[in-house]
Amino acid sequence: MKTLIQKFQCLLFSAALFLFFGAAAQPNGAALYQQHCAQCHGADLLGGNASSLINGVWQFGAGDSYVMRNIKHGIPHLGMPSYERSMTDAEIRAVV
Repeated sequence: MKTLIQKFQCLLFSAALFLFFGAAAQPNGAALYQQHCAQCHGADLLGGNASSLINGVWQFGAGDSYVMRNIKHGIPHLGMPSYERSMTDAEIRAVV
């Protein structure tokens, strides 16, 4: 019985650690945007070297899944690079 209680306590402690550190490890979408996107799309999302992300027509899909796909795979013929190798799916999701 004592072993069962110890295992349960260990499980609860592990779950608490996972929840605490898992929440702390969430990607910061705003910081990632500034790092990877702002140079072309502007710090305020209004555009610059690339189109505005606030006002304008979304030529390649406006839904989150389309935007995530475009970030991940890029739009080569327009000069948008792929971020597949430099950002995780969770980081891309955080930016969107």
